[in-house]
Amino acid sequence: MIATSDKVTLGQRLKTARIRKHMTQEELAEEMRTTKSIISYYENDHGDMKQIMLVQMRAVARF
Repeated sequence: MIATSDKVTLGQRLKTARIRKHMTQEELAEEMRTTKSIISYYENDHGDMKQIMLVQMRAVARF
């Protein structure tokens, strides 16, 4: 059985993808026309990301 802490969250996946693209939170936020705090909010799994935000992030950062 996999422990809860072993699961990779969406926020962790987003952060990893952003870092692999050599982007800062500020750069990603600028591209997405949002704020660094919103990017941080989602990367830290503080809320459910709306589907439109996921689509936009994928398009902008090519995740």
